[in-house]
Amino acid sequence: MRHLALVVLAAAVVTADAAVLDSCDSVATLAIPPSGCAVTQVAGRVGQAWQLAWADNSGGVTVTTALRGSAPWDAADGISFWVKGDGSTELGCVEIIANAAYSKRYAYTFRIDSTAWTQHIVRWADMVPEFSNPAMVDPVIAPATTTPPSQIEAIRFHKWYYWGTVAAHTYAIDDIQLVDTIAPDTRDLRPVGDPLARVKARLQADLPVSVVTMGDSLTDLNHSAQRIPGTSWPAYLEQRIEFATGSDLSITNVAVGGSQTPQGVVLMQRWLPTLPRPDLVVILFGYNDVDGVGNGTTLEMMMKDAVRRVRAATDGASDILLINNIPDRDDGDARPYVPAAILAAATDQNAGLADTYTLFTNQTDAVRTTWYSDQVHISSAGQNSVAGVVEAVLLASGGGTTTGGTTTGGTTTTGTGTTTGTGTTGGTTTGGSTTSGGGAGGGSSSSDNDTGCGRGGGAAAAIGVGLMLALGLRRNRG
Repeated sequence: MRHLALVVLAAAVVTADAAVLDSCDSVATLAIPPSGCAVTQVAGRVGQAWQLAWADNSGGVTVTTALRGSAPWDAADGISFWVKGDGSTELGCVEIIANAAYSKRYAYTFRIDSTAWTQHIVRWADMVPEFSNPAMVDPVIAPATTTPPSQIEAIRFHKWYYWGTVAAHTYAIDDIQLVDTIAPDTRDLRPVGDPLARVKARLQADLPVSVVTMGDSLTDLNHSAQRIPGTSWPAYLEQRIEFATGSDLSITNVAVGGSQTPQGVVLMQRWLPTLPRPDLVVILFGYNDVDGVGNGTTLEMMMKDAVRRVRAATDGASDILLINNIPDRDDGDARPYVPAAILAAATDQNAGLADTYTLFTNQTDAVRTTWYSDQVHISSAGQNSVAGVVEAVLLASGGGTTTGGTTTGGTTTTGTGTTTGTGTTGGTTTGGSTTSGGGAGGGSSSSDNDTGCGRGGGAAAAIGVGLMLALGLRRNRG
Protein backbone atom coordinates (compact mmCIF):
# COMPACT_ATOMS: atom_id res chain seq x y z
CA MET A 1 0.00 0.00 0.00
CA ARG A 2 1.36 3.41 -0.95
CA HIS A 3 1.82 5.78 1.94
CA LEU A 4 0.14 9.10 1.22
CA ALA A 5 2.96 11.16 2.65
CA LEU A 6 5.10 13.40 0.51
CA VAL A 7 7.85 10.84 0.27
CA VAL A 8 7.51 7.09 0.17
CA LEU A 9 10.19 5.41 2.24
CA ALA A 10 10.92 1.79 2.89
CA ALA A 11 9.55 0.58 6.20
CA ALA A 12 11.16 2.54 8.99
CA VAL A 13 12.68 0.66 11.88
CA VAL A 14 12.09 2.29 15.25
CA THR A 15 14.35 0.62 17.76
CA ALA A 16 12.96 -0.25 21.16
CA ASP A 17 15.52 1.88 22.96
CA ALA A 18 15.03 5.02 20.80
CA ALA A 19 15.26 8.06 23.03
CA VAL A 20 11.98 9.75 23.94
CA LEU A 21 12.54 13.48 23.48
CA ASP A 22 9.19 14.58 24.93
CA SER A 23 6.35 12.37 26.12
CA CYS A 24 3.96 15.34 25.72
CA ASP A 25 2.60 14.64 29.20
CA SER A 26 2.90 18.31 30.16
CA VAL A 27 2.39 21.58 28.30
CA ALA A 28 4.99 23.15 30.59
CA THR A 29 7.65 22.23 28.02
CA LEU A 30 5.99 24.41 25.36
CA ALA A 31 6.25 28.11 24.62
CA ILE A 32 2.58 28.92 24.06
CA PRO A 33 1.54 32.04 22.11
CA PRO A 34 -0.83 34.51 23.78
CA SER A 35 -3.36 34.09 20.97
CA GLY A 36 -3.93 32.21 17.75
CA CYS A 37 -3.51 28.71 19.19
CA ALA A 38 -5.11 27.27 22.32
CA VAL A 39 -2.90 24.57 23.82
CA THR A 40 -4.41 22.06 26.23
CA GLN A 41 -3.67 18.63 27.67
CA VAL A 42 -5.80 15.71 26.40
CA ALA A 43 -5.71 11.93 26.64
CA GLY A 44 -2.86 10.69 24.52
CA ARG A 45 -2.02 7.47 22.81
CA VAL A 46 -0.13 6.70 26.00
CA GLY A 47 -0.59 9.04 28.95
CA GLN A 48 -1.29 12.64 27.98
CA ALA A 49 -0.86 14.57 24.72
CA TRP A 50 -0.70 18.17 23.56
CA GLN A 51 -3.78 19.43 21.75
CA LEU A 52 -3.21 22.42 19.48
CA ALA A 53 -6.39 24.25 18.46
CA TRP A 54 -5.42 26.79 15.80
CA ALA A 55 -7.68 29.80 15.29
CA ASP A 56 -8.91 30.88 11.87
CA ASN A 57 -6.20 32.73 9.91
CA SER A 58 -3.52 31.89 12.47
CA GLY A 59 -0.63 31.81 10.02
CA GLY A 60 2.59 33.04 11.63
CA VAL A 61 1.57 31.85 15.10
CA THR A 62 4.18 29.56 16.65
CA VAL A 63 4.12 26.87 19.33
CA THR A 64 7.74 26.07 20.22
CA THR A 65 8.94 22.94 22.00
CA ALA A 66 11.88 22.87 24.40
CA LEU A 67 13.75 20.40 22.18
CA ARG A 68 17.31 21.27 21.16
CA GLY A 69 19.80 19.20 19.22
CA SER A 70 22.72 17.46 20.93
CA ALA A 71 25.41 14.90 20.05
CA PRO A 72 23.08 11.85 20.27
CA TRP A 73 20.88 13.41 17.60
CA ASP A 74 23.68 13.00 15.05
CA ALA A 75 23.63 9.24 15.66
CA ALA A 76 19.88 9.00 14.93
CA ASP A 77 18.38 8.97 11.44
CA GLY A 78 15.45 11.16 12.41
CA ILE A 79 12.44 11.58 14.67
CA SER A 80 8.94 10.18 15.05
CA PHE A 81 5.77 11.53 16.61
CA TRP A 82 2.10 10.59 16.79
CA VAL A 83 -0.76 12.73 15.48
CA LYS A 84 -4.51 12.60 16.09
CA GLY A 85 -6.31 14.91 13.70
CA ASP A 86 -9.72 16.50 13.57
CA GLY A 87 -10.75 14.78 10.32
CA SER A 88 -10.35 17.94 8.24
CA THR A 89 -8.39 18.54 5.06
CA GLU A 90 -6.16 21.09 6.78
CA LEU A 91 -2.51 20.26 7.44
CA GLY A 92 -0.07 20.45 10.31
CA CYS A 93 3.52 21.58 9.94
CA VAL A 94 6.64 20.93 12.00
CA GLU A 95 9.39 23.47 11.43
CA ILE A 96 13.04 23.05 12.42
CA ILE A 97 15.28 26.07 12.96
CA ALA A 98 19.00 25.40 12.73
CA ASN A 99 20.44 28.81 13.60
CA ALA A 100 19.45 31.88 15.57
CA ALA A 101 19.19 34.02 12.45
CA TYR A 102 16.34 31.86 11.15
CA SER A 103 18.13 31.48 7.81
CA LYS A 104 18.33 27.69 8.11
CA ARG A 105 14.82 26.36 8.35
CA TYR A 106 13.26 23.07 7.32
CA ALA A 107 9.66 21.87 7.30
CA TYR A 108 7.63 18.68 7.38
CA THR A 109 3.95 18.79 6.46
CA PHE A 110 1.55 16.23 7.92
CA ARG A 111 -2.10 15.45 7.36
CA ILE A 112 -4.76 15.59 10.09
CA ASP A 113 -7.64 13.92 8.26
CA SER A 114 -7.50 10.83 10.48
CA THR A 115 -9.06 10.96 13.94
CA ALA A 116 -7.06 7.86 14.94
CA TRP A 117 -3.52 8.08 16.29
CA THR A 118 -1.13 8.05 13.32
CA GLN A 119 2.63 7.79 13.56
CA HIS A 120 4.91 9.96 11.42
CA ILE A 121 8.51 8.83 10.97
CA VAL A 122 10.74 11.47 9.41
CA ARG A 123 14.37 11.22 8.34
CA TRP A 124 16.41 14.34 9.04
CA ALA A 125 17.38 14.36 5.36
CA ASP A 126 13.73 14.39 4.29
CA MET A 127 12.90 17.64 6.04
CA VAL A 128 12.40 20.15 3.22
CA PRO A 129 14.60 23.25 3.11
CA GLU A 130 12.11 26.06 3.57
CA PHE A 131 14.07 29.08 2.46
CA SER A 132 16.14 30.20 -0.54
CA ASN A 133 19.27 31.87 0.75
CA PRO A 134 23.05 31.37 0.65
CA ALA A 135 23.03 29.83 4.14
CA MET A 136 21.24 26.80 2.71
CA VAL A 137 24.36 25.48 1.00
CA ASP A 138 23.17 21.95 1.76
CA PRO A 139 19.55 20.97 1.06
CA VAL A 140 19.42 18.45 3.91
CA ILE A 141 19.94 18.06 7.63
CA ALA A 142 22.57 15.35 8.09
CA PRO A 143 25.70 14.81 10.21
CA ALA A 144 28.07 15.25 7.24
CA THR A 145 26.54 18.57 6.08
CA THR A 146 26.75 22.15 7.30
CA THR A 147 23.54 21.47 9.25
CA PRO A 148 24.01 18.42 11.49
CA PRO A 149 21.06 17.46 13.73
CA SER A 150 23.09 18.40 16.80
CA GLN A 151 22.85 22.05 15.67
CA ILE A 152 19.04 22.13 15.65
CA GLU A 153 17.98 25.03 17.86
CA ALA A 154 14.21 24.71 17.76
CA ILE A 155 11.48 22.26 16.83
CA ARG A 156 8.17 24.07 16.57
CA PHE A 157 4.70 23.90 15.10
CA HIS A 158 4.40 26.84 12.74
CA LYS A 159 3.15 27.92 9.31
CA TRP A 160 5.21 30.62 7.65
CA TYR A 161 3.87 33.45 5.44
CA TYR A 162 3.61 31.40 2.23
CA TRP A 163 0.85 29.23 3.71
CA GLY A 164 -1.52 32.16 3.24
CA THR A 165 -4.93 32.03 4.92
CA VAL A 166 -5.39 28.87 6.99
CA ALA A 167 -8.76 27.81 8.38
CA ALA A 168 -9.25 26.85 12.02
CA HIS A 169 -8.17 23.29 12.79
CA THR A 170 -7.11 21.08 15.69
CA TYR A 171 -4.71 18.20 16.18
CA ALA A 172 -3.00 16.41 19.05
CA ILE A 173 0.69 15.45 19.30
CA ASP A 174 2.14 12.62 21.41
CA ASP A 175 5.49 10.92 22.07
CA ILE A 176 8.21 12.71 20.12
CA GLN A 177 11.32 10.52 19.98
CA LEU A 178 14.57 9.97 18.15
CA VAL A 179 14.60 7.14 15.62
CA ASP A 180 17.88 5.27 15.29
CA THR A 181 17.32 3.66 11.90
CA ILE A 182 15.11 4.80 9.03
CA ALA A 183 15.65 3.26 5.60
CA PRO A 184 16.22 5.96 2.96
CA ASP A 185 14.53 6.17 -0.41
CA THR A 186 17.35 5.17 -2.78
CA ARG A 187 15.31 5.04 -5.99
CA ASP A 188 16.68 6.83 -9.03
CA LEU A 189 13.51 8.10 -10.65
CA ARG A 190 15.09 10.03 -13.51
CA PRO A 191 13.65 8.93 -16.86
CA VAL A 192 15.80 7.60 -19.68
CA GLY A 193 15.58 9.51 -22.96
CA ASP A 194 13.04 12.28 -23.56
CA PRO A 195 11.96 13.45 -20.09
CA LEU A 196 8.52 14.43 -21.42
CA ALA A 197 7.91 11.31 -23.50
CA ARG A 198 4.91 10.10 -21.50
CA VAL A 199 2.95 13.35 -21.55
CA LYS A 200 3.79 13.89 -25.24
CA ALA A 201 2.47 10.41 -26.03
CA ARG A 202 -0.80 11.21 -24.27
CA LEU A 203 -1.16 14.45 -26.23
CA GLN A 204 -0.40 12.70 -29.52
CA ALA A 205 -3.04 10.08 -28.69
CA ASP A 206 -5.60 12.78 -27.78
CA LEU A 207 -5.83 11.44 -24.23
CA PRO A 208 -6.65 13.58 -21.17
CA VAL A 209 -3.63 15.14 -19.46
CA SER A 210 -3.53 16.24 -15.81
CA VAL A 211 -1.16 19.10 -15.00
CA VAL A 212 -0.05 20.71 -11.74
CA THR A 213 1.48 24.18 -12.01
CA MET A 214 3.72 25.13 -9.09
CA GLY A 215 4.83 28.74 -8.89
CA ASP A 216 4.68 32.23 -7.44
CA SER A 217 2.88 35.45 -8.38
CA LEU A 218 3.53 34.98 -12.10
CA THR A 219 1.19 31.98 -11.95
CA ASP A 220 -1.00 32.64 -8.87
CA LEU A 221 -4.54 33.54 -9.95
CA ASN A 222 -4.87 35.79 -6.91
CA HIS A 223 -2.29 38.19 -8.28
CA SER A 224 -3.69 41.27 -10.02
CA ALA A 225 -1.99 40.47 -13.33
CA GLN A 226 -3.93 37.20 -13.63
CA ARG A 227 -7.24 37.98 -11.96
CA ILE A 228 -9.12 38.41 -15.21
CA PRO A 229 -10.25 34.87 -16.06
CA GLY A 230 -8.36 33.29 -18.92
CA THR A 231 -5.34 35.62 -18.81
CA SER A 232 -2.91 33.41 -16.89
CA TRP A 233 -0.36 31.33 -18.74
CA PRO A 234 -1.94 28.04 -17.51
CA ALA A 235 -5.29 29.18 -18.98
CA TYR A 236 -3.64 30.14 -22.27
CA LEU A 237 -1.78 26.81 -22.29
CA GLU A 238 -5.01 24.88 -21.78
CA GLN A 239 -6.66 26.68 -24.69
CA ARG A 240 -3.63 26.29 -26.95
CA ILE A 241 -3.25 22.56 -26.30
CA GLU A 242 -6.96 21.86 -26.67
CA PHE A 243 -6.96 23.78 -29.96
CA ALA A 244 -3.90 21.94 -31.30
CA THR A 245 -4.81 18.45 -30.07
CA GLY A 246 -7.82 16.39 -29.06
CA SER A 247 -6.63 16.21 -25.47
CA ASP A 248 -8.41 17.73 -22.51
CA LEU A 249 -5.95 19.51 -20.21
CA SER A 250 -6.95 19.49 -16.55
CA ILE A 251 -4.76 22.07 -14.79
CA THR A 252 -4.47 22.32 -11.00
CA ASN A 253 -2.86 25.67 -10.28
CA VAL A 254 -1.27 25.60 -6.80
CA ALA A 255 0.90 28.71 -7.18
CA VAL A 256 1.26 31.06 -4.20
CA GLY A 257 2.38 34.63 -4.76
CA GLY A 258 5.59 35.64 -3.01
CA SER A 259 6.71 32.05 -2.49
CA GLN A 260 9.92 30.23 -3.40
CA THR A 261 10.61 26.82 -4.94
CA PRO A 262 11.28 24.95 -1.67
CA GLN A 263 8.08 26.41 -0.20
CA GLY A 264 6.13 25.00 -3.13
CA VAL A 265 7.64 21.62 -2.28
CA VAL A 266 6.53 21.96 1.35
CA LEU A 267 2.96 22.62 0.19
CA MET A 268 2.74 19.58 -2.11
CA GLN A 269 0.68 17.74 0.49
CA ARG A 270 -2.15 20.16 -0.33
CA TRP A 271 -2.67 18.56 -3.74
CA LEU A 272 -1.06 15.12 -3.57
CA PRO A 273 -3.92 13.34 -1.76
CA THR A 274 -6.38 14.14 -4.55
CA LEU A 275 -3.86 14.16 -7.41
CA PRO A 276 -1.09 11.73 -6.40
CA ARG A 277 0.25 11.12 -9.91
CA PRO A 278 -0.40 13.99 -12.32
CA ASP A 279 0.84 13.47 -15.86
CA LEU A 280 2.90 16.67 -15.72
CA VAL A 281 4.24 18.96 -13.01
CA VAL A 282 5.43 22.37 -14.21
CA ILE A 283 7.73 24.37 -11.92
CA LEU A 284 7.93 28.13 -12.49
CA PHE A 285 9.35 30.11 -9.59
CA GLY A 286 11.02 33.37 -10.37
CA TYR A 287 13.25 35.93 -8.80
CA ASN A 288 11.98 35.21 -5.30
CA ASP A 289 14.49 32.35 -5.51
CA VAL A 290 17.09 34.36 -7.38
CA ASP A 291 17.07 37.32 -5.01
CA GLY A 292 17.23 34.94 -2.07
CA VAL A 293 20.26 32.90 -3.12
CA GLY A 294 22.16 35.44 -5.20
CA ASN A 295 24.29 32.84 -6.99
CA GLY A 296 23.96 30.07 -9.54
CA THR A 297 25.49 27.31 -7.42
CA THR A 298 22.83 27.48 -4.70
CA LEU A 299 20.04 27.99 -7.25
CA GLU A 300 21.11 24.90 -9.20
CA MET A 301 21.28 22.82 -6.00
CA MET A 302 17.83 23.99 -4.94
CA MET A 303 16.24 23.21 -8.32
CA LYS A 304 17.80 19.73 -8.44
CA ASP A 305 16.50 19.07 -4.95
CA ALA A 306 12.98 20.20 -5.92
CA VAL A 307 12.86 17.93 -8.98
CA ARG A 308 14.04 14.93 -6.95
CA ARG A 309 11.44 15.57 -4.25
CA VAL A 310 8.56 16.02 -6.72
CA ARG A 311 9.53 12.77 -8.44
CA ALA A 312 9.73 10.94 -5.12
CA ALA A 313 6.35 12.34 -4.08
CA THR A 314 4.68 11.10 -7.28
CA ASP A 315 6.55 7.76 -7.37
CA GLY A 316 8.23 8.86 -10.59
CA ALA A 317 4.87 8.80 -12.41
CA SER A 318 4.88 12.51 -13.31
CA ASP A 319 6.92 14.14 -16.06
CA ILE A 320 8.65 17.31 -14.82
CA LEU A 321 9.02 20.56 -16.79
CA LEU A 322 11.10 23.49 -15.55
CA ILE A 323 10.35 26.93 -16.95
CA ASN A 324 13.61 28.80 -17.22
CA ASN A 325 12.61 32.05 -15.56
CA ILE A 326 12.59 35.56 -17.03
CA PRO A 327 14.43 38.71 -16.07
CA ASP A 328 12.81 41.80 -14.62
CA ARG A 329 11.52 44.17 -17.27
CA ASP A 330 14.62 46.40 -17.32
CA ASP A 331 17.10 43.75 -16.26
CA GLY A 332 18.19 42.54 -19.68
CA ASP A 333 20.65 39.66 -19.46
CA ALA A 334 22.20 41.00 -16.25
CA ARG A 335 22.08 37.66 -14.42
CA PRO A 336 23.06 34.94 -16.89
CA TYR A 337 23.76 32.52 -14.04
CA VAL A 338 19.99 32.12 -13.61
CA PRO A 339 19.21 30.27 -16.88
CA ALA A 340 22.55 28.46 -16.64
CA ALA A 341 21.68 27.10 -13.19
CA ILE A 342 18.19 25.95 -14.20
CA LEU A 343 19.53 24.38 -17.40
CA ALA A 344 22.17 22.53 -15.35
CA ALA A 345 19.52 21.28 -12.93
CA ALA A 346 17.25 20.13 -15.77
CA THR A 347 20.17 18.35 -17.46
CA ASP A 348 21.36 16.66 -14.27
CA GLN A 349 17.86 15.46 -13.37
CA ASN A 350 16.76 14.90 -16.99
CA ALA A 351 13.73 17.17 -16.67
CA GLY A 352 12.04 19.08 -19.48
CA LEU A 353 12.99 22.73 -19.98
CA ALA A 354 11.09 25.64 -21.50
CA ASP A 355 13.65 28.39 -22.17
CA THR A 356 11.62 31.51 -21.59
CA TYR A 357 14.58 33.51 -20.30
CA THR A 358 16.14 33.58 -23.77
CA LEU A 359 12.86 34.57 -25.38
CA PHE A 360 12.33 37.55 -23.09
CA THR A 361 15.93 38.78 -23.24
CA ASN A 362 15.97 38.59 -27.06
CA GLN A 363 12.96 40.88 -27.51
CA THR A 364 13.24 44.55 -28.38
CA ASP A 365 12.46 47.04 -25.62
CA ALA A 366 9.23 47.97 -27.40
CA VAL A 367 7.98 44.38 -27.49
CA ARG A 368 9.21 43.51 -24.01
CA THR A 369 7.40 46.49 -22.52
CA THR A 370 4.07 45.10 -23.73
CA TRP A 371 4.84 41.78 -22.03
CA TYR A 372 5.04 43.28 -18.52
CA SER A 373 2.39 44.76 -16.27
CA ASP A 374 5.03 46.30 -14.00
CA GLN A 375 8.77 46.01 -13.39
CA VAL A 376 8.45 42.38 -12.29
CA HIS A 377 5.12 40.84 -13.33
CA ILE A 378 4.01 39.94 -16.82
CA SER A 379 0.91 41.13 -18.66
CA SER A 380 -1.64 39.05 -20.52
CA ALA A 381 0.65 39.19 -23.58
CA GLY A 382 3.56 37.99 -21.46
CA GLN A 383 1.44 35.21 -19.98
CA ASN A 384 0.44 34.17 -23.49
CA SER A 385 4.12 34.11 -24.40
CA VAL A 386 4.84 31.74 -21.52
CA ALA A 387 2.09 29.44 -22.72
CA GLY A 388 3.53 29.49 -26.22
CA VAL A 389 6.93 28.22 -25.08
CA VAL A 390 5.39 25.48 -22.95
CA GLU A 391 3.09 24.46 -25.79
CA ALA A 392 6.05 24.19 -28.17
CA VAL A 393 7.93 22.01 -25.70
CA LEU A 394 4.98 19.66 -25.16
CA LEU A 395 4.20 19.30 -28.87
CA ALA A 396 7.81 18.95 -30.02
CA SER A 397 9.14 15.53 -30.98
CA GLY A 398 12.12 14.19 -29.06
CA GLY A 399 14.03 16.02 -26.35
CA GLY A 400 15.75 19.39 -26.37
CA THR A 401 15.18 22.91 -25.15
CA THR A 402 12.47 25.10 -26.62
CA THR A 403 12.57 28.88 -26.99
CA GLY A 404 9.70 30.88 -28.41
CA GLY A 405 8.00 27.96 -30.10
CA THR A 406 11.11 26.59 -31.81
CA THR A 407 12.94 23.47 -30.71
CA THR A 408 16.62 24.37 -30.54
CA GLY A 409 18.42 21.06 -30.54
CA GLY A 410 19.72 19.70 -27.31
CA THR A 411 20.13 16.16 -26.12
CA THR A 412 18.64 14.52 -23.09
CA THR A 413 20.51 12.79 -20.33
CA THR A 414 19.74 9.24 -19.35
CA GLY A 415 19.51 9.40 -15.58
CA THR A 416 21.78 6.49 -14.74
CA GLY A 417 23.05 7.62 -11.37
CA THR A 418 21.80 6.74 -7.91
CA THR A 419 20.22 9.23 -5.56
CA THR A 420 20.14 8.59 -1.85
CA GLY A 421 17.85 10.18 0.71
CA THR A 422 16.10 12.45 -1.77
CA GLY A 423 12.74 12.69 -0.04
CA THR A 424 10.33 15.54 0.42
CA THR A 425 8.27 16.73 3.31
CA GLY A 426 7.14 13.50 4.64
CA GLY A 427 8.30 10.33 6.22
CA THR A 428 6.47 7.05 6.59
CA THR A 429 2.91 7.50 7.77
CA THR A 430 0.66 4.78 9.10
CA GLY A 431 -3.09 5.10 9.24
CA GLY A 432 -5.13 8.01 8.05
CA SER A 433 -7.36 8.45 5.03
CA THR A 434 -7.32 10.50 1.87
CA THR A 435 -7.71 14.25 2.12
CA SER A 436 -8.42 16.88 -0.44
CA GLY A 437 -6.07 19.78 -0.99
CA GLY A 438 -6.55 23.45 -1.53
CA GLY A 439 -4.44 26.37 -2.63
CA ALA A 440 -3.75 29.60 -0.87
CA GLY A 441 -3.14 33.13 -1.92
CA GLY A 442 0.18 34.84 -1.44
CA GLY A 443 1.15 38.10 0.14
CA SER A 444 3.77 38.74 2.76
CA SER A 445 4.01 38.96 6.49
CA SER A 446 6.51 38.88 9.28
CA SER A 447 6.60 37.19 12.64
CA ASP A 448 9.43 36.57 15.10
CA ASN A 449 12.24 37.08 12.58
CA ASP A 450 10.15 35.49 9.83
CA THR A 451 10.04 37.87 6.90
CA GLY A 452 8.13 37.18 3.72
CA CYS A 453 8.74 38.65 0.32
CA GLY A 454 6.08 39.53 -2.20
CA ARG A 455 8.01 39.28 -5.46
CA GLY A 456 7.04 37.08 -8.33
CA GLY A 457 8.93 35.64 -11.22
CA GLY A 458 8.44 33.33 -14.14
CA ALA A 459 8.03 33.38 -17.94
CA ALA A 460 7.51 32.16 -21.58
CA ALA A 461 6.75 32.58 -25.26
CA ALA A 462 3.81 33.04 -27.57
CA ILE A 463 3.03 33.16 -31.19
CA GLY A 464 -0.34 34.33 -32.22
CA VAL A 465 -2.89 32.55 -30.10
CA GLY A 466 -4.65 35.88 -29.51
CA LEU A 467 -6.72 35.77 -32.69
CA MET A 468 -7.57 32.14 -32.08
CA LEU A 469 -8.82 32.93 -28.59
CA ALA A 470 -10.70 36.01 -29.72
CA LEU A 471 -12.55 34.00 -32.33
CA GLY A 472 -13.18 31.13 -29.94
CA LEU A 473 -11.58 28.68 -32.37
CA ARG A 474 -10.90 25.18 -31.10
CA ARG A 475 -10.15 21.86 -32.61
CA ASN A 476 -13.17 19.56 -32.71
CA ARG A 477 -12.95 17.37 -29.65
CA GLY A 478 -16.32 15.67 -29.79
